[in-house]
Amino acid sequence: MANDEGARGAAAARAPLVHTTMNPVTQPGAVPRVELTEVSKHFGGAQALSEASIVVDRGEVHGLLGENGSGKSTLIKILAGYHTPDAGQLTVDGRPQRLPMSAGQLRDLGISFVHQDLGLIDSVTVTENIALRDIATQRGVFISWRKAHRNATALLARYGLSIEGQSPMSRLTPFERAMVAIIRALEGISEARSAGRGLLVLDEAMAFLADHERALLASIARDLAAGGTSVLLVSHDLDDALKVCDRITVLRDGRVAGTVDAGRTNRDQLAELILGTRAPSHAAVPAARQQQAAGATLTALSAGGIPPVSLELRPGEIVGLTGLAGESFARIPYIIYGAEPDGDGILDLQGRTYVIREMTPVRALKAGIVLIPGDRQRQGAVASLSVGENVALPRLNEYFRGCRLRAGQLAAAVKTLLGHYHVRPAEPRASMTTLSGGNQQKAIIAKWLQLEPRLLLLDEPTIGVDVGSRAQIFEQIRGLAANGTAVLCASNDYAQLAELCDRVLIFSAGQLEGELAGPALTKEMILSQCLMLSGEAHSLES
Repeated sequence: MANDEGARGAAAARAPLVHTTMNPVTQPGAVPRVELTEVSKHFGGAQALSEASIVVDRGEVHGLLGENGSGKSTLIKILAGYHTPDAGQLTVDGRPQRLPMSAGQLRDLGISFVHQDLGLIDSVTVTENIALRDIATQRGVFISWRKAHRNATALLARYGLSIEGQSPMSRLTPFERAMVAIIRALEGISEARSAGRGLLVLDEAMAFLADHERALLASIARDLAAGGTSVLLVSHDLDDALKVCDRITVLRDGRVAGTVDAGRTNRDQLAELILGTRAPSHAAVPAARQQQAAGATLTALSAGGIPPVSLELRPGEIVGLTGLAGESFARIPYIIYGAEPDGDGILDLQGRTYVIREMTPVRALKAGIVLIPGDRQRQGAVASLSVGENVALPRLNEYFRGCRLRAGQLAAAVKTLLGHYHVRPAEPRASMTTLSGGNQQKAIIAKWLQLEPRLLLLDEPTIGVDVGSRAQIFEQIRGLAANGTAVLCASNDYAQLAELCDRVLIFSAGQLEGELAGPALTKEMILSQCLMLSGEAHSLES
């Protein structure tokens, strides 16, 4: 299945994305598809939105960008009926609508959402996840599950997915999960689409996808717009927004910083609009650290279905692992950490030898190994705990005297740590769930980097993170590496790897097949190598 996905994604990536600044369906002076006017919302003493307005035209792909905490999620949740605004108006196809809207009203208006967390339920089947909207909005609906499974399988096949409707959602890959959520949303507005109307809201949907998969989703968005259906794309990826969107609205500190024509705006201008200042630049990693002896050596590392792989990291070196979606490289950090069953191999870390099959997360931590997982919602944090409690967990024992917790010392230390890692708000008592995605990620990074590990393992460290938070996270990782920590980063974000890493190792068909470094280490070269190596692997298989 993984190889099939890679082939489909490779074909999509090779097809150029045609950017148009004005879709033929969109006519000047036409009634907007959706217009939110002077929307305001506060939570307690915090003003999340202040008189924010956005207009999405008919047949337009409209981008919504901004830093984490800028108000994007609040605006989308108001449109989705999750929040009631303090003030503001909404019109859809020229008709005023009362806020908040119900799920049934959204369905009737042809408005559908793919949220960042995808809204999928792991404990049920793919078919049941696809049918959730109908179940939630229709009373007395009778479902023949045998027929529903058949229809779901056929529907998924139309989008190039070889997934059975009765498959448990928990068994799907991240790419397959994202596509199920997108397909469900598209089906939810099928009637509106056929009439050349409707709105699909993609709230960070591209954050879950590799570059070639984002190209596939981009082509879906452009096709929808060509047919008259509007798309509101919420994203942190500036390149995606500039390639795919007709216009882009930027929020900053709850207010609209501006709306620009994507075809007349470059990346630097867009970043400056988001940040309110010029985007920070980073000095190159000092070449001197490349001369040091090995800090971590992995020999014959393997697990179920993964062929043995060997690699070496120098102290202070940041090494990336990548390939097309479904490749085994994403499991390597978890194997090293003892979080994958059937792991095997040998790890030599700064003079000490560890047998991977005997490794557990507890032993890994004692050895100075830290893993920051890709799924911050389910693996990176405890949602029921406060920000301070989450950040304090790895060092909690240090704040006990006898059986008594030194709460004051703990709170002060955590507050200092949150400030150092630019977590907003730097409030230890705040609930973890109230933080934006980027600030959650910075809190998780603060939680683990305070241990000053000898080996740092990363899995997609900046998914759903804005350009400013991304720069801050890179700065923290680079600072740790400058002090001698070896860093291994698995990612499908090729731009991230090109910016962060000293070397990038490329996997194809489970094997380590290539390496890029120096001037050759660019986003375009990484993508090219991934596609070329994948094509060679498929040729050999056939």
